[in-house]
Amino acid sequence: VRIVETGDGSLVDVRSKSRLGLSDVGTNARRIRRFMAQMQPD
Repeated sequence: VRIVETGDGSLVDVRSKSRLGLSDVGTNARRIRRFMAQMQPD
């Protein structure tokens, strides 16, 4: 996770990489979406 301050807010860069195999069949994308959803204010 990388967070960069911008002039009017912040930019969050999140990456997820499989350790095994060639394809994760969408697992990494789901992990990132779940993480970003948890970062949203209530």
